[in-house]
Amino acid sequence: MELEDELREQLYRLFETDKYVPQLNKDVVDIDVNDLPDEIRESLTENFIRNEYRKSIQECLRETLDPLPTPVISYSNGPRRKVREITSDDIGKLRTVNGIIISVTQPKSFIRKACFWCPECGERMYQEQYSAALRTPTNCFCGNKQNLTLIEEKSEWDDYQELRLQENPEEIEIGAIPRWMRVIMIGEYLIDTCQPGDMVNLSCILRIDQNKRRKDRVFAWYFQVVGIDVLTKDAYSTQLTDEDISEILLWSRKENIIEIMINSIYPSIYGYYEEKYGVTLSLFGGVEKRLPDILFRGQPHCLLIGDPSTAKTVIIQAASKVAPKGLYTQAGAASGVGLTAAAVKYGDEWVLEAGAVVLTSGGTCCIDELEKMSKEDRKKILECMGIQTVSVHKANIHVTLNAKTSILAAANPKYGRYDPRYTVAENINLPPPILARFDLIYIMRDIPEEERDSKIADKIMQTVTGEGVDDLVLMPHNVIKKYILYAKQINPTIKPRARVMLKDFYKQIRAEAYEDAEHKPIPITPRQMQGLIRLTQANARMKLKKEADLDDAEVAIELVMNTLRRAALDPSTGQLDTTGLETGKPKSKTDKRKVIEQIIPIYPTQISRKEIYEQCGGIMGNEVINTILHELVAPGSNFTESGGMYSKVIQRG
Repeated sequence: MELEDELREQLYRLFETDKYVPQLNKDVVDIDVNDLPDEIRESLTENFIRNEYRKSIQECLRETLDPLPTPVISYSNGPRRKVREITSDDIGKLRTVNGIIISVTQPKSFIRKACFWCPECGERMYQEQYSAALRTPTNCFCGNKQNLTLIEEKSEWDDYQELRLQENPEEIEIGAIPRWMRVIMIGEYLIDTCQPGDMVNLSCILRIDQNKRRKDRVFAWYFQVVGIDVLTKDAYSTQLTDEDISEILLWSRKENIIEIMINSIYPSIYGYYEEKYGVTLSLFGGVEKRLPDILFRGQPHCLLIGDPSTAKTVIIQAASKVAPKGLYTQAGAASGVGLTAAAVKYGDEWVLEAGAVVLTSGGTCCIDELEKMSKEDRKKILECMGIQTVSVHKANIHVTLNAKTSILAAANPKYGRYDPRYTVAENINLPPPILARFDLIYIMRDIPEEERDSKIADKIMQTVTGEGVDDLVLMPHNVIKKYILYAKQINPTIKPRARVMLKDFYKQIRAEAYEDAEHKPIPITPRQMQGLIRLTQANARMKLKKEADLDDAEVAIELVMNTLRRAALDPSTGQLDTTGLETGKPKSKTDKRKVIEQIIPIYPTQISRKEIYEQCGGIMGNEVINTILHELVAPGSNFTESGGMYSKVIQRG
């Protein structure tokens, strides 16, 4: 179709603007279809595949950008659709779809024009390729119909890559199966532009897969990309309008905004106010600080450990429903790619796929039954919680993915119910380094108490019957999600007096070990100091304040101190000892183990259990001695036990 003079003139004026210049070091020009004349835009978006205007646009662009050779055109900003909104009516049309990349294949080659060689007469033939399957000439000019050979170096090729696009986690309704779509990218300018976990806007055409039996009337869909916009790693699909911001600011001016927020997120859960407060602060998070040597993460991590029926799962599920870019999963049910990321083999090809923590980068990942994580995930989640990345090294795939995720986790004690006689590390089947990365650890015990039990029963009855509901004003969940999203755009600083308060608290707790640092347990570490800063900033964010003051610092100190009194308390001494979180054993138990190790002689000299009891009787009880001896003679240890006699065997290299 020949362009009318008026339309052609409009295109010339458009392409002469500074907006339309080739990308750096690439002959690529991105055309915003909304800039095109109405007639061309409507024709292009509604029938993109065979649109006759595209050739005219190419000619006008080439003439305008002369002496640039034939420029490659990408298109953006077509009519927007969610993945779930795509239907058969969109086939062949240009659309812009928002979603998260969940897997990426290795780049391949795509043939556009094939060159064939006839071995009989030596003639070369060229065949344009339009269909999914390779088209070969029916026969040569000499009559040869067989053994036509493809000449690779004389054919025209392009780069090719496949992706899988999934709808955003916050757009998935409860109980709905996430929609995903196969995506094809052809062109050097598109290859390796995104990684699993990236949120993208794809300008693409909905096409049908013709590489199947011709008699089949059912065809699969896929997107062919003509333009891609990779958003920031912590991008969200929820967008804020001026009306939303006005409503958010109105809510923030209420004096009891914190109580409103907590009760609105967990309206059916009685008690556990501090636990709900800590989880809510994790949704808001602190301020990230990137230094030349380290990344000071802003996302707090929170762990709930406790007896059955203590609302652990309900709390983190409720948090996932209001978190922008939130996702709830069970560690025991995570299969295939797992919680983090992995290279997965599909047929003969290895594909990089993203797990829950990568998909929720910039948001919140709620993990239930954390103790049931796979061994592979245990290795990777430590990296994720510490430096906010996930590394994959497998099948010649070496990549590091962003995972700036706040992890809210629930875990069950390995003895069924939490036993206060043991440390947190001894109560749960998790490596101590993972436990040490949690800013807040809450131990939730189900202890019978008449007054409390009566209130819990009343709350359950109110929830079921809907009668006697509290008159407290509740914020709608969609408003909470927007409130949190708006708050995350505020990066509060800490006022000087609040800084002094946090510093003095840290020094005061550490002062308990100043006199005898070699033998005293360490009550608090720099990890907790970093957590204090994150929680202080998170509390200020919840109030939409640009500066964190003394009130925010006091809240953070109280939360961290209560966590230390529960999770870092040595049951045998009653002292704070963060060594139990870092290594799995408190310093008192380590010291006792050292005493017994020194008592046991080197083989052939032996010592009986009775003699060990006598020498250690004043230091520890027989039950503790038996536990340590059982650990010492575990398989692979240098200590042996035979007939109640113990000895140490020197391992020779």
